[in-house]
Amino acid sequence: MGVELVETGFTRALRDQAIVDAQLPAATRSVKADGVRGWVYPVRSRLGDLFTLFLWFDGSAYQTAAPTR
Repeated sequence: MGVELVETGFTRALRDQAIVDAQLPAATRSVKADGVRGWVYPVRSRLGDLFTLFLWFDGSAYQTAAPTR
């Protein structure tokens, strides 16, 4: 029987933060909304329109959505 590695929430948070730092805009910030921790970041379209997106891990995959106000 092999040893099974289980990723902890802390390990995921460190890995995710490294990816966010390397891949998302510098203005990205970590937030917790409605009990869900994720990142809010700006995206500007080729036409110059500015959008704000929220990125989070839902337990099985990463999701992105425009935050509601």
